[in-house]
Amino acid sequence: MQALIGPIASGIISAFIATVGVYVAMMTRLTRLETLMEQLKDEVEKHNQMVERTYKLESDSAALTARVERLEER
Repeated sequence: MQALIGPIASGIISAFIATVGVYVAMMTRLTRLETLMEQLKDEVEKHNQMVERTYKLESDSAALTARVERLEER
């Protein structure tokens, strides 16, 4: 029994160190992913704003075209 205490303790310590290492690696990766998601969110927001502006310009252009056509008919 005395001979097994050393290897068992060594195994437990190794498992603990490995678990801490995996946890730290996961938290680092999670932080990086959160940063990337925030950047992507900002890019999507900019894109959506551009789409909204483009839609408004197209609507304004269509209205102006119709107005010009009505004026040309006079």
